Amino acid sequence: MPKIAVIGAGPVGGYAASLLAAQGHEVSLCEEHKEIGKPIQCTGLLTGSFDELRLPPKSLQSFLVNTTERIELIAPSGRKIEIKQKEYVIDRSKFDGYFVDKAVDNGAKLHLGRRFISAEDNWLQFKDNNAGRRIYAPADFVVGADGPNSAVAQQFGLFGQREFFFGVQAVATGEFDPSAYQAYFGNRFAPGLFAWVVPEDNKTARIGVAVRNNPRQYFDIFLKELNDKRKSKIRIRAWQGGIIPVYNPKLPTEIKNKLVLMGDAATQVKATTLGGIISGLKAAECLAESLKRRESYAQTWKKEIGRDLWLHLQMRKVMDKLSDDEWNKLMQLMGQEKIIPILEKHNREKPGRILFSSLLKEPRLLQFVHHLF
Repeated sequence: MPKIAVIGAGPVGGYAASLLAAQGHEVSLCEEHKEIGKPIQCTGLLTGSFDELRLPPKSLQSFLVNTTERIELIAPSGRKIEIKQKEYVIDRSKFDGYFVDKAVDNGAKLHLGRRFISAEDNWLQFKDNNAGRRIYAPADFVVGADGPNSAVAQQFGLFGQREFFFGVQAVATGEFDPSAYQAYFGNRFAPGLFAWVVPEDNKTARIGVAVRNNPRQYFDIFLKELNDKRKSKIRIRAWQGGIIPVYNPKLPTEIKNKLVLMGDAATQVKATTLGGIISGLKAAECLAESLKRRESYAQTWKKEIGRDLWLHLQMRKVMDKLSDDEWNKLMQLMGQEKIIPILEKHNREKPGRILFSSLLKEPRLLQFVHHLF
């Protein structure tokens, strides 16, 4: 069995290490930070598709914070669409720790405070952040799961052209509906995307925006609009933030028998929502399957999630050009009684099912396609 080095001990790297170690591979899991799950750079929201992963049925309970029962989409005009669909709000530190613990239980060796620097032949160079010195470790195969600015992708010449959104999120106290995840659309505070309120309970929520430039400026605008509509003001308790890549289908994600990229390092992110946890975890499963069958990892993950990620990217191109009036019109069409059941039946991990079913019911949605050209 080859020596496998997994770089990055987030949930995607942890899951990959767990699956590979369970197959009998000699796995080293390396994380540059000294603590798993820190710093937090994610909203921590999972769709119901999490239930489809190859995990024990009760695994969710170890990191679940809240389960929302519906999604509220709020147009710039204030019009609201309610979709009955469950979402899981998770503790990201515990979530990351769950997968890393599984990897260690399966035989992977965990190295904290070990930052990847370079590779030459079958030797990897790291900086040991605990001892402040350089160390070298052998590896026959490298898994790059080290985030959007992937040092692995850069070192192996796979970084390519990347586009990023910049997110700002606050953990805040106030009065919230714990049963509803809210997404607010409008170019005043979230051009091209949306702002969100994700409740942990009735007193605490994660509030954020993601934009291409000046995220704090847009966050302040959004927070003011929220507070203007409330009797009791929202209070910021903690700040979080990070960068999120936009999916690039042209990026190479594999060097045969030597290297693979996954998760944010491979831009395997839904371009409409910037969510990448589920797709990254599925990519980890694809890696384990491809090594077992001695098949191409890139072909395997693209067959599993590539079409969905491509459709999200096309929707992103439309979203980038929508005016507030167009957002209002789109929300009006999507809020019809004949469309709501489609939105409730299919979650956002499968955009094709939503798009094609909606177009059959409402051909006027085609009016937005011109933004693709």
